[in-house]
Amino acid sequence: AVVPAAILFHAARDCITVYRAVVPAAFGEELARSPRAAALVHNDCLFLAHHAVTLCLRVQPSLPGALRSTATFADMVPPLRELAERCLVTQVRAQREALRAALRTPLGPAGHPLGPDTPWQSDG
Repeated sequence: AVVPAAILFHAARDCITVYRAVVPAAFGEELARSPRAAALVHNDCLFLAHHAVTLCLRVQPSLPGALRSTATFADMVPPLRELAERCLVTQVRAQREALRAALRTPLGPAGHPLGPDTPWQSDG
């Protein structure tokens, strides 16, 4: 059975909307603690945004009349880019804070944190 173009168009839009809603809700904790997960979602969002811009240009000639002039994914690009930026910026801030905390902790031999009763801590 041939699926009408309008149904496919709306299904594709719905898939992007579901992705934008589900990923932050289902993977929020992982996105906050995993640089890898945040980078993957960032890249996925930018990939989807790029294809949202270019898809209609590629398929527009083959769409039926009314859909040819109205079918667009351009309105979905800004929210995808915002989600990408939010994931990446949140993770970069978390990594920056972790680095700052690590730099504030003085380390002794073999990378062990220095404490007030550490025998090798210098008084200088």
